[in-house]
Amino acid sequence: MKRPMIGSAALLLVLLTGITSCTLRPDALNQPGADFESLFRQCRYERALDVAKEAVEAAEKKAETDQPLVARSLSNLAQVYKAQGKYPQAKVLFERALTLDSQALGSEHLNVASDMNNLAELCLITEEFELGEMLAKRSVTIREKALGAQHADVAASLNTLAEMYRLSGRYALAEPLYARALAILEKAPGPNDRPELAATLHGLAMLYLDQGRYDLSEPLHKRALAMREKIFGPEHPAVALSLNDFALLYHDQRQYELAESLYLRSLEIREKVLGPDHFDVAQTLRNLAYVYKAQGRSTLAEQLFTRVQTIREKLHNQENFDLMPFLSR
Repeated sequence: MKRPMIGSAALLLVLLTGITSCTLRPDALNQPGADFESLFRQCRYERALDVAKEAVEAAEKKAETDQPLVARSLSNLAQVYKAQGKYPQAKVLFERALTLDSQALGSEHLNVASDMNNLAELCLITEEFELGEMLAKRSVTIREKALGAQHADVAASLNTLAEMYRLSGRYALAEPLYARALAILEKAPGPNDRPELAATLHGLAMLYLDQGRYDLSEPLHKRALAMREKIFGPEHPAVALSLNDFALLYHDQRQYELAESLYLRSLEIREKVLGPDHFDVAQTLRNLAYVYKAQGRSTLAEQLFTRVQTIREKLHNQENFDLMPFLSR
């Protein structure tokens, strides 16, 4: 069976799910930081975008004396664009933030490590694996040196690097990194249910799925999904990501009714939160279309493929050119 596309996040996440240290930096904002962070967590991206843009404008007025402030503001703005599926815009801003922090703070600073991890996560989505691997490795090295090998931020960078290896098919390299990140996060102080841990569980579940080790994948998917629902509530993109990728487990095993129910839940969240023309919506539609095709429900399948094509054309017009092959049939 042709494997349908996984969810972008898988990345996951970007949306405060901790494949990253998805580095929102409230101290960089002209508006109260809590306002931006609250808007972002609530997926109110249009308003968060306005607040982030205002913060960038305010920071740039101080650019000569505080380049790191500009970098942090750019990084926050980039995270909003990334959440909206506007990946070219996000990449430009992440790159600017990395350049400014490197110039102002030096190549070994923790801000630089965060910038590199953010950019590496974007490379996961755009499949720029060589660049992403270099950035993730460098982020791990800086964080280990500054924070020690058992810090949660080190685990975040390890997880990004593991994702890089998994998505490029280098499973033997990915598994020990997931295991190391998981061990760090399960011992780290703080709550038992945390975005970073959910992201690592999700990544390891996807690794086992990619390898056909379904008995190992399923309990990790269940745990990651339950954790994200508890942390974010039932209608968050991180939950939609878990549902989409959990559905792949059943899809691969031809358990189409179970796959369909999870895809439909994921689709409902993504359309509601991200809008009908988002890249992630197209991915779930495409996956669901393959379920209908496998069940012989050709009319439904073609309707969904048509919607995917419509979104594909809109994204193309927005210059998301590198993403187009992901939505082909």
